[in-house]
Amino acid sequence: MADQPTPPAADYSAASAWVSNLGQELFDQFDTYEKARRMTEERWIDDLYRYRGRYTDEQVRRMDPKRSSVFLRQTRLKVEIFTRLMLQVMLGNNDQTWTLEPDQNPELPAPDLQQIIDSLTEKLNGQSPQQADIDAAVKELANIRARNMERTILSQLDGDSRKMWTGILRQAIHAGNLYGTGIVKGPLVTEKVGTKYRPVIKTEMQEHPDPHNPGQVIQIPVQVQTWEADKTTEYAPYITRSSHWGFYPDPSANNADELQGMYERHIKTRMEMLDLHAREDFDSEAIMGVLEAYPNGTAQAWKTYETELRAIGEDENTYMRVQREKRYEVLEFWGLVTAEELRNAGAPGISEDATGDMWAQVWLMGPVVIKAVLSHLNVRKHPYYFYYFDKDESSFWGEGIAQLSKDPQDILNSATRIMLDNAAICAGPQVELNLDLLEMPNNEDALAVTPFKAWLRVGMGQDAMAAAVKPMTFDSHIQEVNLIRELGDQLMDDISGIPRVDTGDERVGQAAQTATGLSMLMSRSNSMNREQLLRFDDEVQRPLITELVCWNMEFNPDPSIKGSFSIKARGVAGVQAREVRAQQLMQFWQAVAPDPQLRSMVDVNELLRQIAINNEVSEGIVYEKDVYAQIQKQQNQTSGSAVLQQISPVMQKMADAIQQLQKQVQQLKGAASQQPDQDASQGELALKDKQISGQLALQNKKIAGELGIKQALAVGKLQGDRQDAGAMSPDLAGQGDGGMSAMPGSM
Repeated sequence: MADQPTPPAADYSAASAWVSNLGQELFDQFDTYEKARRMTEERWIDDLYRYRGRYTDEQVRRMDPKRSSVFLRQTRLKVEIFTRLMLQVMLGNNDQTWTLEPDQNPELPAPDLQQIIDSLTEKLNGQSPQQADIDAAVKELANIRARNMERTILSQLDGDSRKMWTGILRQAIHAGNLYGTGIVKGPLVTEKVGTKYRPVIKTEMQEHPDPHNPGQVIQIPVQVQTWEADKTTEYAPYITRSSHWGFYPDPSANNADELQGMYERHIKTRMEMLDLHAREDFDSEAIMGVLEAYPNGTAQAWKTYETELRAIGEDENTYMRVQREKRYEVLEFWGLVTAEELRNAGAPGISEDATGDMWAQVWLMGPVVIKAVLSHLNVRKHPYYFYYFDKDESSFWGEGIAQLSKDPQDILNSATRIMLDNAAICAGPQVELNLDLLEMPNNEDALAVTPFKAWLRVGMGQDAMAAAVKPMTFDSHIQEVNLIRELGDQLMDDISGIPRVDTGDERVGQAAQTATGLSMLMSRSNSMNREQLLRFDDEVQRPLITELVCWNMEFNPDPSIKGSFSIKARGVAGVQAREVRAQQLMQFWQAVAPDPQLRSMVDVNELLRQIAINNEVSEGIVYEKDVYAQIQKQQNQTSGSAVLQQISPVMQKMADAIQQLQKQVQQLKGAASQQPDQDASQGELALKDKQISGQLALQNKKIAGELGIKQALAVGKLQGDRQDAGAMSPDLAGQGDGGMSAMPGSM
């Protein structure tokens, strides 16, 4: 690549009134860090050329302009495919790449534990609960709080559309796969200003007709509900992605644990600086002093790597003429600073007797300090987490796919260019012309070879046997060169660790022709890629989510999310563990479902929830225990009421039948009293009475039998209301044994 001129050093002499010793010291240190990173920048530029499928200016100058200059973009293919594979494994069917689980033996504050004991005592009608019941209730509450903490952190990760976790995840992984290092930053704290509406009842005077004076109106007070807006301000953590181009680490460090200082360079507009000026945690006077001293900005000159980046995507003749106007260079420093320097810079919370080095965050505009505070983080004192595609101990920075596959990419490009050049030479006719023996008409090009062309010969004598036009042939070496090209392609697979099968290429040999062979290839591919996935889980996700949990435990006022949790990453190890756990849960359920006694010993609600989670189904489809108990109670009450409603017509029918028979008996007695032959009448009456009494007895027996069945069903349904409403529903519980064993009142 072409040598770029070193940009001139920024002149901050006009803001000397705001310069402090700490600011000047850190600003000079940044210059050292910047120079130490220069060689790494050149490697990143080379990586980007390969990703974009372009040769550097130096490479183009060495090439013959009449030869092929093709560039096969295999580097981009490998980077994109591997990034998609990682995201597919980590995200699965949803966007959550981690889960929270309570500790094995969760502990609760004394008031929460006492509340659980009081609740259990009330359910047991004043009896003291067993320790096993208390432990189960504590575990259930810990699980609920773990899910609440998950939801809270998920809302914080995706609270800003510009800082969506899945987008940050892709950018960091893509940068790590291409350049070797991806950087995730957080948690940082932002101030959220919003609006909430609350209902308000107001009294308004309205005009109504006067009932005592027609045509007149009177004022009557009426209560009206309206909504009032309240401005809300809250602090919330967020995650972002830092570009490796703007990150300058301690050059003596080889890993994140050895860092004693690091800078992140920001380019901000004047409006963005005015936003910082309005914040309470920044020094508004110092910011305004620099803005007034440099109204056209302090970042007009481009850094060396910036000019190289712009040259890749723009015309060389235009990018150098573009100048930044009214933009300011701001440095964000995280590292060790002495207590005395922090006190002098106005950092809050530094006692007079504090000594030694402290982790701090310092913002600079050149040598001017515009913010100095102590680090608010717990797990790691700086907010940067690094994903490496390939890392060794020789450098802080890692190597990506572009650098690792550099030589195979060059072999592939060289062989392809040779093959195309050789094919071009062999494609058309080539002839040797003896111009001394040829007579060319005026204005005819002797070097042009066209169909049906006539060559006019003039040579005689000893030249009679010499050929004036002699065809020439060149050997084709396409097959031999293609073997070299295929070698470069194979080396690209081997060195990058991303085989051809991952790219969807069907030309993977005999092994992929069967399901077993293809499965073996995919297994080999996953084993080679597993290290990167595990590294991302260990070095980025787990410590980052742990830091978010710590922030919420310390600063979030919501008591329903408090607890002691462990983070489970859902990378390659998490996916494998989740699949195995899902199978084990289903096997366990199939084993206990047929036996009612075993089912009664299982927390079915939690079992269903775990099955849903491990199958990547939203756990929201499983009711909480309290909600499910109320639903069961309502269903039991509704079922019992329905049976009683069915009994009522039967009882009414029985009463009507008895009343009808009694009416017939009365009619017979009345008719008999009017007969002259009393003896005959009495005999006939006795016979009729006996017949009616028999009918009445049969009718009563029939109705009583029907009523007994209905009552039995009603009692069975109503007894279900007294059972534990948190148990499994009868229909679901009885699936293992025909659906009858758990049915209340079954015969």
